[in-house]
Amino acid sequence: MTEENCHLPPEIVEEILCNLPTKSLIRLRGVSKSWRSLISEHHFVRKHLSHAAQQKILILMPSPYANENMYYSQEIMPIKRGGYFCAPFSGSNYWEVFASCDGLLCVRVDLSIYIWNPYLKTYRKIPTPLGKQNYDDFIPSYLGFGYDSTRNDYKIVKLSRFRLGYMTETQVFSLKCDSWRKLDDFPPQDYRPLTSVFLNGSIHWLLATEIMGQNSFALFSFDLSDDKYREVRLPEYFPISPSNNNYIVNLHLCALKGMLCVLVEWKSCLVLWAMKDYYSDHDKSWTKILDIRLDLVLEKYCIPLGFKPFYFYENGEVMMGVVSDRRTELLICKDNTVLYRDIIFNKPSVMKYVFVHVESLVSPLRSCGKLETRNSTG
Repeated sequence: MTEENCHLPPEIVEEILCNLPTKSLIRLRGVSKSWRSLISEHHFVRKHLSHAAQQKILILMPSPYANENMYYSQEIMPIKRGGYFCAPFSGSNYWEVFASCDGLLCVRVDLSIYIWNPYLKTYRKIPTPLGKQNYDDFIPSYLGFGYDSTRNDYKIVKLSRFRLGYMTETQVFSLKCDSWRKLDDFPPQDYRPLTSVFLNGSIHWLLATEIMGQNSFALFSFDLSDDKYREVRLPEYFPISPSNNNYIVNLHLCALKGMLCVLVEWKSCLVLWAMKDYYSDHDKSWTKILDIRLDLVLEKYCIPLGFKPFYFYENGEVMMGVVSDRRTELLICKDNTVLYRDIIFNKPSVMKYVFVHVESLVSPLRSCGKLETRNSTG
């Protein structure tokens, strides 16, 4: 169908195009100047993104063998496997994704940061942050990435550690302004970040410290619109008590179906908590959505190395990744039952860098209203 023989009203054409996959829209930009203009407009990109988030979800997993990524499609049951694509970043065979937002991947390559849309095949190298750089500053858990809707801007937040290992500085990079700026100290200074998640305009950090030989955890949010930190109460999981043979091993922060979630890993089970009403009293909003025994999740004699929830279905099922000393798997669980199991690798892999990801038309090359043209070759 060309523009000349199309007799549909413009608003109907826009609605049809909004429901097409990203790859199709990239090809359709060549149909006419008006279609190219429409598909590139901000309001169309945001509208298509809201459709795409409902239509297709991809889980990306960095390959442990080369600078390639494996991705899996979760469109239908059972999980359908995808293909490979090459990383466009030169100078290193090792790179890792530390965040995903609106189809944009934030990637660390050595001590450099890139924002990349693998479907548009466009990427942007981020300028070096301010001041002296330490390797710890670029560990993924110290970096956050999200969208500031009040300014239509994507931002990277970097935490720094110095002065005997304490975090004392926060820097924020604005994609629109193409610059970094320093903020006040990150609270609290004696905690180390474990994971970060972007949700509802804020980057949330799960932090840990050791007190009297036991891990203690805290949860803070950083609002991208006002640069303010706020403490968020964690769910009231059972007190830590090694003597009861069910002591806490680890916590993991994630976002599922628009909900802030915490996975509590005990010695004998996994418990997943969800904050179903983000803007209400946090103490009353946490709800347990999964409680499953580890012996059901892991095969006999397997040693657990890591767990990560990916997706929460409408019927209450939860998809999560499981890494043991023998293999890497995707599981779908509900209540205390494993409903589906798919082996990704017959060996351990790095599950913490796996992200739920959507196709989008959001370009990382927009800076101060100007669209640049650097493309990747992947």
